[in-house]
Amino acid sequence: MANGHPDEGGLGTNATAGAEPSPEAVHGPLRLRNTLTGHTRAVSSLKFSPVDSSLLASASADRSVRVWRLSSSTSSESDPASSCADGVADAAGPREVSAPGGLQHTSGVNDVAWSPLGNYLASASDDTVVRLWDAETGACLREMEGHTNYAYCCQFDPAGRVLATGSFDETLRFWDVRVGRLLRETPAHSDPVTCLSFSYDGTLLVSGSFDGLVRVWDARNGHCLRSYASSATSAPVNDVSLSHNAQYYLQATLDSRLRLVHLETGRCAKTYAGHRNEDFCCGAAFVAGLPEAQGAGDAMDTDAAADAGAREEGRGGPAAPAVSAVASGGEDGSLCVWGLNSRKLLQRELGAAAGGQGHGAAALCIAAHPTRPLVVTGGQEPDCAIKVWAAP
Repeated sequence: MANGHPDEGGLGTNATAGAEPSPEAVHGPLRLRNTLTGHTRAVSSLKFSPVDSSLLASASADRSVRVWRLSSSTSSESDPASSCADGVADAAGPREVSAPGGLQHTSGVNDVAWSPLGNYLASASDDTVVRLWDAETGACLREMEGHTNYAYCCQFDPAGRVLATGSFDETLRFWDVRVGRLLRETPAHSDPVTCLSFSYDGTLLVSGSFDGLVRVWDARNGHCLRSYASSATSAPVNDVSLSHNAQYYLQATLDSRLRLVHLETGRCAKTYAGHRNEDFCCGAAFVAGLPEAQGAGDAMDTDAAADAGAREEGRGGPAAPAVSAVASGGEDGSLCVWGLNSRKLLQRELGAAAGGQGHGAAALCIAAHPTRPLVVTGGQEPDCAIKVWAAP
């Protein structure tokens, strides 16, 4: 399943009715700055460190988790793409910093997550085991066993004490990170659980599934608070991500759509189309700081997305940068970016087969830098590369 194809887990995919016209490139703000190689099978997950955002973790069907440094500086204020120019790295440019071969499972790895302090990594694997790693040394600290089918997704709560995991066994599990003990098992969906996202205060957890439902959970007791169909046809859910203030979530589904949904009501506020995603679990991400999107009035500051800075201001800290766009990869290897509020397709970078700089196979996963207009994407086999995209 770590190759991103639902059929590997026994789920039938949508049939494609006839050939579709080839999409055209839409030139936008992001440029390919670098291509990272090292994984030998599909790249299934990418995550930036919450503490040092020049560090990127990747998971792959080759059974490994790897850590990369995207810039020579360890400062979270530095530009992770500053050491790349025109796709060529200098001697101190992007490089792998994990041990040779990465951090190893016995089967493909589906997801990786950083702890809030950036000192631990968690990984979920087809071997059904969830592992906790020392992010600096690569030592395996815990093995959390209990899932009876592929462990597919994982995320730390904001306090870093609890790890939530979802699986093809259709359950959610909550683990005490300090000792690796199972705190709670919750029957969650009627198909594999594919994605998880905690609210900023750790009280809510959102899950998505191939059953076409998004569910909102009380993370403190495991009670289901709300359940929403992903679309009119209950399209299987690939990915879900809560906004900073937990008023909205962004979902990606196997009907070639992204949707921005109001958490309290389940009302779809925005729909984004223009990429193809019907067979593989392609992810989606909020993107901060794109100047073109902000200039078009697309910062997350309207009734459809009044979000920027709400989390940090509520804690008395500095405001978070405005989220101005959403992005996703496509099954043709493309990268697509939309204005958050306008829904306008700001960029479509074609895949390699169509002559673009995108991937040579499906772009399975995506992650956005927390403060800068920088996006990374990971490719399906035989591409197996990580591409770094940034605004000039």
